[in-house]
Amino acid sequence: MTKEEELCGRRLTDLARRAYDRDIICFSDFLGLNELNIFHSLRRELSFIRTASCGGYANAERQMIAFIPDAFSYVSGEGEEADIFPIARLSIRPANPRFSDPLTHRDFLGTLLGLGIERSLLGDIIVREKDAVLLCRDSIAPFVMQELVRVRHTTVIAEPCDPEEAVSLGPTLTPVTGSVASARLDALLALGFHLPRTQASALIAGGKVFADGRLITDPSYRPAEGCVISCRGQGRMRYDGTGRETKKGRVFAKLSLYGGNL
Repeated sequence: MTKEEELCGRRLTDLARRAYDRDIICFSDFLGLNELNIFHSLRRELSFIRTASCGGYANAERQMIAFIPDAFSYVSGEGEEADIFPIARLSIRPANPRFSDPLTHRDFLGTLLGLGIERSLLGDIIVREKDAVLLCRDSIAPFVMQELVRVRHTTVIAEPCDPEEAVSLGPTLTPVTGSVASARLDALLALGFHLPRTQASALIAGGKVFADGRLITDPSYRPAEGCVISCRGQGRMRYDGTGRETKKGRVFAKLSLYGGNL
């Protein structure tokens, strides 16, 4: 474990202890895939306190962790738990769409970091056809709305998402189906990202692939239906199960590729 990973584990443990000792809910900042994997590795050590995770919408990649003591045991249900997280949802749109440039996730993220905002305060950025949605710590939302006025050469307006829109917030999903020898992780990765099986196996062995936030290094790993698989440099997809079997004994795998957010 690297020094940064040790510091991350220590911060999460300290938050859990503080929540337990003071009977208050404590929240982490947004955690990336490596940090979420560290959290999952600590689950047994942190079993003395209940935890919940949320990124602002279903299956978000970057997520906050809430450490919830027994005094708040009445907090239950996915919807209610999501409501306790200090996450703001901001719409970022061109002031004049006719004269706007095509903007990418990298454009939005680079501009936000250029404002001096720490990456840990920013969640996913969902880039859509005409705008983007930023998930961020609610404490920095006023700063973003005031200071984010231009992305590249495009003048933009940042404002809170419409509440009804926020409920249905999510990325674009593209269905992919195809036959695989078995529903192993390397076969699913090869199918979803159009890779040679050997390259998919190398990515897994090289520590580039996560399943529901957990680092997986075994190419033969079989994800559960609904598992979200993230591969650095390739993207994300959801495993939706398998269908019928072919005459040659192969199975049809069903995947959904995420688009427009990282």
